[in-house]
Amino acid sequence: MDQQLFKDLIASINVAGAIRRKKIKASRINQLEWSEIKKSCVKTNNNQTLNDM
Repeated sequence: MDQQLFKDLIASINVAGAIRRKKIKASRINQLEWSEIKKSCVKTNNNQTLNDM
């Protein structure tokens, strides 16, 4: 893996942890409605959605 990409990944993980610990505020928050989540559900090999399992 490219060293710069790895450093970016580590920085992103550190920021995510700080947000989770509420040390910093997230720059944006995405809120999804249940219908949007259901539409984007991935089908499995036996043609079931994850919601059907």
